[in-house]
Amino acid sequence: MMGVADAQTARFEYANPALLTSLGYTETYFRDTPFLDLVHPDDQTTTVLAMTRLNGGGEVHAFINRYRCADGRYLYFEWKAYPLNGKYYAFANDVTYRYQNPVPTNESENPEKKKRFGYSIWEIMNPISFW
Repeated sequence: MMGVADAQTARFEYANPALLTSLGYTETYFRDTPFLDLVHPDDQTTTVLAMTRLNGGGEVHAFINRYRCADGRYLYFEWKAYPLNGKYYAFANDVTYRYQNPVPTNESENPEKKKRFGYSIWEIMNPISFW
């Protein structure tokens, strides 16, 4: 998904069809609404910090925030954004799936894997039990 936003007005001037379809907004509504109005309240501070970085000429990579859809749901977007001539050129991936069904990061958080792992050790230590 891709969009181009004006740095001074904080409104998208362009959004490709994938971005509009994902959020469920018309092009007119999306252009007329400041994008911070669509960002989840808990993510607005970090979004403003990302904008500050862009305004200073820096790039933003792997920035995640939540955008409100037309139906009231929130989607998690991971952004890459680049400033150029008073515009933000932004590219997003929908990463909502990461937050709906989080994958445990280690074995202690995954009891099923821990159970299988423990069983394997038992087999190794007691191979004769299966004969």
